[in-house]
Amino acid sequence: MFKKNKKNVNAKVVDTLIGVETTMRGELHSKGIIRIEGSFRGKIVTENNVIIGEKATVTGDIFCLNAFISGKLEGNIEVEKKLDVFSSGIIYGDIKVGRLMMEDGAFFLGNCQMFKPEDKKTESLIQPLNG
Repeated sequence: MFKKNKKNVNAKVVDTLIGVETTMRGELHSKGIIRIEGSFRGKIVTENNVIIGEKATVTGDIFCLNAFISGKLEGNIEVEKKLDVFSSGIIYGDIKVGRLMMEDGAFFLGNCQMFKPEDKKTESLIQPLNG
């Protein structure tokens, strides 16, 4: 009756979701994709992607593979591959990235350091919170 259409199956499922009505504090460590739609204060570390929704607010440092920012980040971010900051995105803090895309209307106040992927072994620009 219901056939699975494998072409429409999204292999990249969000592993951690902080919803619109949710406020969270602390350190978040994951191997999977993290999506924040609410409020988070602390450090985020993942081997995968971080998505900050349009109404989300994150205060703290982020270390990830790729990041997609539509909301507000007050903190430093280190992205191994690509950082996309959309028109509603706001970043107050330093960024270290392999590649950077900022849409017209996005706001960024801080320092930016870009590196080639093969140069990733350089010393981290961002000092992790609490060690």
